[in-house]
Amino acid sequence: MSQDLTREQFDLIRKVLKEKKEQGISSDNNIRPRKKRKRSNKNESILWIDKSPSCDTVVLDSESSGTEMEIIKEKPVEEQEEQEDGDGDEEFDSEEFEDVLFDEQINKDDDMSGDLNITINNLDNTKEVEFKKQKEKRARLLHRNIVSNDVRQFRKEFHFEYLLCLLIHGHLRNEWLNDDKLLNKLYKKRIISEKVQDLLHPTLDLELPLRSTRKLLDGLKQSMQLWIKHCRVIKPYNGVGLYMRHWDEIKTHYHNHPMTKSQFIKAVTKGCGNRDILSQGFVALLRAYQVNARLCFSCQPPDLSDMKLKSAINSQHDNSDKFKFPIFWCEVWDKFSKKWITIDPMNFQIIEQVRNVSKLEPDSSSTRNLMRYVIAYDRKQGCRDVSRRYVKQMHSYKFRHGRATNDQKGSEWYSKVLKRLTLRKRIKIDDYEDLYFEDRDEMEGMPTSLQDFKNHPKYILEKDIKTTQYLVNNAKECGYLRLNNKKQPSKVLKVFLRKDVIDLKTPRQWYQLGRVLKSGARFKKTVKKKDNIGVRLKDSDNINDDGIERLYSIDDTELYEPPNANELGEIKKNTYGNIEVFTPSMIPRNCCLIENPNSIRACKFLRIEYAPAVTTFNFQGKRRMGKGNVNPVITGVVVAKWFKDAVIATIEGIEYSLEQDVQRAEQLKHLQDWNDMLLRLKIKSNLIETYGVAKDDEQDYTANQDSNENDSDAYVEPGGFLPAKVDQINSENFSSNLATMENNQVVGSGEEKEEEEDDDDKNDEVVDEDINYDEYEAFMDELEA
Repeated sequence: MSQDLTREQFDLIRKVLKEKKEQGISSDNNIRPRKKRKRSNKNESILWIDKSPSCDTVVLDSESSGTEMEIIKEKPVEEQEEQEDGDGDEEFDSEEFEDVLFDEQINKDDDMSGDLNITINNLDNTKEVEFKKQKEKRARLLHRNIVSNDVRQFRKEFHFEYLLCLLIHGHLRNEWLNDDKLLNKLYKKRIISEKVQDLLHPTLDLELPLRSTRKLLDGLKQSMQLWIKHCRVIKPYNGVGLYMRHWDEIKTHYHNHPMTKSQFIKAVTKGCGNRDILSQGFVALLRAYQVNARLCFSCQPPDLSDMKLKSAINSQHDNSDKFKFPIFWCEVWDKFSKKWITIDPMNFQIIEQVRNVSKLEPDSSSTRNLMRYVIAYDRKQGCRDVSRRYVKQMHSYKFRHGRATNDQKGSEWYSKVLKRLTLRKRIKIDDYEDLYFEDRDEMEGMPTSLQDFKNHPKYILEKDIKTTQYLVNNAKECGYLRLNNKKQPSKVLKVFLRKDVIDLKTPRQWYQLGRVLKSGARFKKTVKKKDNIGVRLKDSDNINDDGIERLYSIDDTELYEPPNANELGEIKKNTYGNIEVFTPSMIPRNCCLIENPNSIRACKFLRIEYAPAVTTFNFQGKRRMGKGNVNPVITGVVVAKWFKDAVIATIEGIEYSLEQDVQRAEQLKHLQDWNDMLLRLKIKSNLIETYGVAKDDEQDYTANQDSNENDSDAYVEPGGFLPAKVDQINSENFSSNLATMENNQVVGSGEEKEEEEDDDDKNDEVVDEDINYDEYEAFMDELEA
């Protein structure tokens, strides 16, 4: 018991502390009392949080209405001790009083020690909400899971290759439809009566030409009905057929056997097969009766715009409803209205003259048929892209982004393929069709969404005009686009025609295109100079002191005409000692460009005047940061035309000499290998004669000798491992001659061979070192004899 407190005082303090503990009242009235922690039940979940010196405790009370959260700021243990002790200067020596303080401190340490746990009581609804949020978040992550750049490049190349195969497939089927054997069989079957034949070939009605068109349409309708009665669709598609496959299905093999030409003719003649074959057969039927019909094929390569890792479409899903739109149909030329008539004989069984919207264009829900490439093959081996007739919004972003013609390189490739598949000359029907396509472009109108304006071939927004572009004088907006978003609901954007926008360039950029400024040309626009190119390309004459760069249009420039070479062949060079040839027009008229790595060497050998030609530049480093280097690339020389033949002949001689050097080095290497092999054999034979055969190799050695004796009588054809006359040559002279020749050609290798020969056998024959190349050629001729 303490000396400062009496027994009564001690009992009184102890009693007060017990009452406070039972009532849960803290000694400090300003601090809210802590609620008693409950033990967790089975329906409760505990979230563990790491301990920190000062933290917030979250208490969720399930007994109250709703879910209440109370955040109580816990204070450090030292402050709690001072508050509970009251006067911190008083000390108590009583063991009982110290037990009370120790119990309280243990409870507080239990609360602060280890981890803090948050208890959630009976919050099933909260769990469901959190689960749904996590599920939605996972779905968003999967939705944003885009393929890498390598996979994207692979898909692009695969799309091109797949499209090429489909185009060739349509070309081959069109050739089969022109087969005389097939056309004769269809004509002899008399599927079309004479009355219908007269309707297919009507005469021109001068009073009302529409009557002739009406007779043609009636004849086509009756012909389609007769063909449907003749045919039977008995073979479904194997897998998805020629419809579009998703990227997940590329590796799937459908075990489709290719159809031969005889099988195709047999199927068309009997009228048995799937809808694609029967649609092609209808084209052959019309051609058999001298109707100008062509085959239309909607190519379905994998979607180029799909950059997801996994497709959301299940390949095992029933796709019967996805095949209702055809991929093969027929077109017939109407010479009276100068238009093509569309016929779908098997799927929809319709005949239409497309004006604005075609019934054959698949809807947005079709996942197996995206109309992007519609190719028409006529009876004269013509090939044309007629997608404009069947696609309503051909200039929309979705359509343009899914085609190979989205960029310039792909557009050139696509045009080259179609030109290669066209085996006829251009006819008047193509001109009429081009006029129809132009009318359809005008009828399409202006896009209605902001995305469709991106890289639109006809329209451009005012905000999309670049700093290096310029609107022509008196250019007026052709329309407006109102934004329907929440951020800017009342903003209106001006729309201009793309033909009113002119590209501007600096004088240096025009010079790289082979053009220079006209005298007295005025700049159209000024921009701030960007330090993102090297010193070699800087155009100091075009920059003001303030760093302003002038831009000019193509109307302010003219073709650059370089000065001609003089009578001695001297060519005017720049300060760097070369001539810049970026376009063929930059070559002097009396000069020519010879691009070859050995061109400069040939000119130096001939001692003629020449100028190294810089045709491009190599950019290295970070150009955007202004830290890159620009190095000129010299690919040839520019010489006078009267030196052309001499330079080309010298280049051919240099290339021939280099080839001979390479062949000679290869021969020396082969001879060195032979020399090494013979030396090893000689050393091995000397060791065997001196020390005998080792026990481990004795059996193999005996077997080899027996096999050599048995094979000695057999005839060996010359040209094998060794020439036929090698046995007549002394092996020692052969090896020594090769060793001596190696001393003359290869530096340093002869000394090593001589040291090896001195160590192994000092009694070898000394070889004359004065051997020359003539003796080597004679020796080689003797080997080849």
